[in-house]
Amino acid sequence: MPAAVPGVAAAPPRPVAVRVQWGGGQPRAWCGTITVVDETGRPPREPEWRTLCADPDAAAMVHAEGAALVVHQPRPVAMDGVEIVVPDMHGWRIVAKLGTADSSAAPAATLDVAVADLLSQETTQPLDGDGNRLVARPAPGEELRASVESADGGAVCRPGGRVRIVVEPLLPARVDGTSALELRLRLKAPGNEADVDARSATLVPLAPASVGPPVAGRRPMRFDAVRFDLALPRHESAWTVELEAVEGSGLGWTRRVAGRSLSLATLAPERPAADAAAWRMVYELDPGSPRLHERLRRLSAIGLPNVPLPQVPLPSITRPALPRLPQIPLPNVPLPNVPLPNVPPLPALVPRLSGLLAAGHSRVEPHELGPMLRLPPAEAADEPAWEGVVVAGAQPALPHVVEIEFPTDQDATAAVAVLELDASGSRVESRYAGGFRVRRGPAADGPRLDVHRFVFWPTTRHPVVLLANRSTSAPALVGHVRILAGPARLPAVAPATGRRVHAYLSDPAFRDFGAGDDPAARVAAVARSAEGIAAQGA
Repeated sequence: MPAAVPGVAAAPPRPVAVRVQWGGGQPRAWCGTITVVDETGRPPREPEWRTLCADPDAAAMVHAEGAALVVHQPRPVAMDGVEIVVPDMHGWRIVAKLGTADSSAAPAATLDVAVADLLSQETTQPLDGDGNRLVARPAPGEELRASVESADGGAVCRPGGRVRIVVEPLLPARVDGTSALELRLRLKAPGNEADVDARSATLVPLAPASVGPPVAGRRPMRFDAVRFDLALPRHESAWTVELEAVEGSGLGWTRRVAGRSLSLATLAPERPAADAAAWRMVYELDPGSPRLHERLRRLSAIGLPNVPLPQVPLPSITRPALPRLPQIPLPNVPLPNVPLPNVPPLPALVPRLSGLLAAGHSRVEPHELGPMLRLPPAEAADEPAWEGVVVAGAQPALPHVVEIEFPTDQDATAAVAVLELDASGSRVESRYAGGFRVRRGPAADGPRLDVHRFVFWPTTRHPVVLLANRSTSAPALVGHVRILAGPARLPAVAPATGRRVHAYLSDPAFRDFGAGDDPAARVAAVARSAEGIAAQGA
């Protein structure tokens, strides 16, 4: 259990990040100001802020001018916003005034709200009649602000190391203060519902009630910081830390108040040796294969002859009348209550084979270099010609290589994707998305085979490799498609000479990931990629 410090009557100021966003309807060019003022109407000297717009020209839409943020969008934008750091939850207000350059299109709207009220309920102000709104809300993660402290300095730690999770709750509590709040922590591995570690702590109020009337019977309150000391497992992986604040009562009921997740990654300081196991073939698609399930629907040039059957009259046979049996009632014998065996569902009994999907647009076409799969030109730019290859027997979490052969005597652009069903089986997720382009070489060189190769990590045993031709003017030819499963660890990248490669990691850093989503796998992937890139530049 983490140590708790008794609550005090007053607490030092706690900065709060607030997001102000506008748009969501008909794109418009907005202009106006956003300021943070205290009780006397005076703004802070230099507001700390950042843009939430992902457009390349975001810097040309909002800029700081003294103590105010000036919005001046040069073109219509569907959605824009900023994140501002307020010095404290008490005594500060957000004042935003937005309108359009053409005042007749949409009059200016004003949003004036106390920061303490935002922590209990977001505030929305309509901007026009076309669905545009001005919204102010706390930034994700403010209710359970969390940080990671470790000997390695962040959320990427050594296997078997210790890490401290520090949580600063800022939660809406009941006005009467009769209910107790509890903070729960769970450490989980990706894709596994079982808890690797679980902790809980009772939250101790640190600050008095907020100034002003409560919102909807609730008011934001600060609580003493909670510290969880965790021992990480002794192997490399990505981990998810789930935090949940729960409200309870003496009657035994509980209610979730807030929650968020953090991501940790355990990486050894030295790269482990690659497994000695060689790559093995999982499946190979051969356009010249005589197997029916691959070739039957694709032989467009070969068909069975249409031979009419002779008209032979069939003899007329008259069946004799059968004697009618008497109706004898059967005795009512009770059947014994025999439990039926637990039979698995029918799809589990049917083996899933590798090969082409039942639907697809490809056809087998002869070529100088051997039979090829021909993807015809797409009917439209948004309706590509495609072909799907089911890979049965893939091993989740192991690297798999896809090799696609193609002739060089063509002008083609092929898109490639790897698709899988999620854990619920109701949504298709992409594990890889890419492609390759072929440009016809000189006729004197003659055709040759080239190979497009990429690596993906499946999460199910039946991924689908999708090939598509998005060109509306030219077909695409592909040859053999091979899927190989590799060892558990890939070999180290040979250091490059004479060229330095750099990786860019933008703020926030690893310790700030997880404000509203679960990017545990992304943390491990980025960390491993950064390690590999650093090795190339060494």
